[in-house]
Amino acid sequence: MKYTMKFLRCVLCLIGFLFVSVDAFSQAYPTKPIRIVVFGPAGGLADQLARLLSTALPPHIGQPVIVENKPGGAAAPAINEIKMAHADGHTLLLGLASLVTELPHAFKVQYSPFNDIRPISEVARGGLTLVGNASLPQKNLQEVILHAKKNPGKLLYASYSPGTISHVMGLQLNKAADIELVHVGYKGSPPALQDVMAGHVPLAFDVLANVVPYLKAEKLKGYAVSTPARSKMFPDIPTFRELGYPDLENIAAFLVYVNPRVSLEVQNKIRESISIAMREPAVQARLEAINLQQGRQLTSEAITAGLRIEYEKIGEILRSINFRPD
Repeated sequence: MKYTMKFLRCVLCLIGFLFVSVDAFSQAYPTKPIRIVVFGPAGGLADQLARLLSTALPPHIGQPVIVENKPGGAAAPAINEIKMAHADGHTLLLGLASLVTELPHAFKVQYSPFNDIRPISEVARGGLTLVGNASLPQKNLQEVILHAKKNPGKLLYASYSPGTISHVMGLQLNKAADIELVHVGYKGSPPALQDVMAGHVPLAFDVLANVVPYLKAEKLKGYAVSTPARSKMFPDIPTFRELGYPDLENIAAFLVYVNPRVSLEVQNKIRESISIAMREPAVQARLEAINLQQGRQLTSEAITAGLRIEYEKIGEILRSINFRPD
């Protein structure tokens, strides 16, 4: 009995020590510079957001923030950085929600979207838009749809990658308007938009923030946006919902992900620090300049629940056309 009580006391002491150690670590975090791995090229929207954080976050988190781009490879290089990182919260991943909702349908990915990475913060969000070559005679979406009805299977639209929301939105419009737009997939937004401006493909679906400079320069015309409300920057472009296509209301969310083994205390500290940094006036002004909004203040569980719904919806649409990943 005497030895049993000693053993129990030792076990309790060890458990207490572990709790104190975890709590002490979470209070001390971060103990070194934070690294943000970006799924996307330098200059892209994810990169711009990461560099905003690299400036705004250090005063709130107490360490420098370094940005490292890992584009391409169906996200494998970027996600491997998180999978292989120490579970201490010093390595973050910034990328679109599409890492979870779209890419696993579009490619034979080498990661589990709901097990290998964990979303902890929605940094920013924005809508997509249907744009067209500036010389197109169709002045609005109704005229585009009428033209498509008269020319079934002849009107092309570009996406920035097969299997992504920019592909899926064309399929949704086909179903909603009973038309036959033909999809042309590209490897990235820049070549897709260049071909639209050159007149090789008349239409494209893309993130509104990507087309801002071309709309301003009148190199593209905007037909509709997928946000619930019109863009303040382009108030003349109507929403799909107000034009009678509510199923085309879609949002592109930029998220920060971590290794799932990072402690909840550290995850909460990262989320809170990002939230404070993103509310700074200079950051808000920059978001407005690139036509993005600050992300919603959601828990990791709420973000994941939304991602699962979107993952299933996109999968169902792609299966309906017998789409197969590369």
